[in-house]
Amino acid sequence: MKKLLSLLFLFLMLISCGDTPFEKLGNIEYQRGAEACINGDKNHWLLDLQARNSKDSIYQNTLPLKGKLELHKLQLDSTTNVYQLLAETCKGDSLEMHLSAKSFYESLNGSVPLGMKPEELITVNIWVRDKLTDMQHIAFKKTFESHLMAQYIKDNRWNAKRDSTTEIYLDRLKQNEGARGAFDKVLVSYSISNLNGKIISKSSKDDLLVFSKNDKSILKGIQYIVRNLAVGESARALVPSGQAYGSSGNGVVGGYIPVIIEIEVV
Repeated sequence: MKKLLSLLFLFLMLISCGDTPFEKLGNIEYQRGAEACINGDKNHWLLDLQARNSKDSIYQNTLPLKGKLELHKLQLDSTTNVYQLLAETCKGDSLEMHLSAKSFYESLNGSVPLGMKPEELITVNIWVRDKLTDMQHIAFKKTFESHLMAQYIKDNRWNAKRDSTTEIYLDRLKQNEGARGAFDKVLVSYSISNLNGKIISKSSKDDLLVFSKNDKSILKGIQYIVRNLAVGESARALVPSGQAYGSSGNGVVGGYIPVIIEIEVV
């Protein structure tokens, strides 16, 4: 049903664009689905994008993706024509542009894709799904992350319990009758990975993590897991960004991205 509604929305947007004549702004030919408008305080733009090269072959398409393309308008060059057109395209509207690859990608602080000449003319269709204030964007990211985690647990059939305070899903693996968290300092074997299984960080047999309850520099997610294990026990957990790398990430993991942490208390 959701796919059908998305296709219907896309079809209506294409029809609406077709009823509007192309206009010109600088070196860009464009047409909108509706009238231009301004949302001055909405700094976060959520878009779907489809780009075609000069041979009319689609080489970039975000429509099948779960997440939308996100742009922070304050990080873009506000002097470009592309920025002006996007700034005046509101939620639910569409925009089609004919312009050079260089003009489009550089206006978004990006680079022209490999194999494409900077002067090559491309066609870019954009559907503006939403425009958000800073507070709305935080709520959007947290909601998306929560749904992503719940879907991951369901798809991978974890036998996990969700802690309502930390929002951590904990799945106990090896268990015993020892007292959980009954230590001040302990050796821990751990691994941290993204949802695709790529290792972000891990310990080795010769370099275990020395966990201390007083060490606040350790990830909150690791602190939570270790305190819920006894010596000799192990668990895996799906940990939200708020208990891991936060809204900014760490250079390897982006902001608002959950991670999987596996722990054994040695």
